Amino acid sequence: MKITPLKNGVFSFVTTDGCTARCSHCLMNCTPNKKNKLQFEQMQKCIDQVVKDYDVKMIVFTGGESTLLGEDLFRTIRYCTLKFLKTRLVTNAFWASSLESAQRYIEKFRSVGLTEINFSVDDYHEPFVPLENIRNAWQ
Repeated sequence: MKITPLKNGVFSFVTTDGCTARCSHCLMNCTPNKKNKLQFEQMQKCIDQVVKDYDVKMIVFTGGESTLLGEDLFRTIRYCTLKFLKTRLVTNAFWASSLESAQRYIEKFRSVGLTEINFSVDDYHEPFVPLENIRNAWQ
């Protein structure tokens, strides 16, 4: 595994090339048809290495749609929290289709120590993820 030296103390995982959207501007070329994804053990090993070798302060989870990792994402965020690392999740909030669903996810993110959440929302995402989802997640 090759790790590029870090700048500004931030290390990012491109967790998956799978996504719930088909945005034409996606630089990662992620789609619902792609299924490659990182596993907890891979991310854990990488976190250990970057913490040892670099001045890492934050781990970012992006993709594709990182929440497609399921429990591996939550386990990895928890692992970062236990190592006193800040964490950021970039998500399109497809999982927030109702206030109840949004609440369940947000509570789970909080319980594992997620520090920051960024919502991917713009005119390109809207055909695939309703703005209502972003509102639910925000609330």
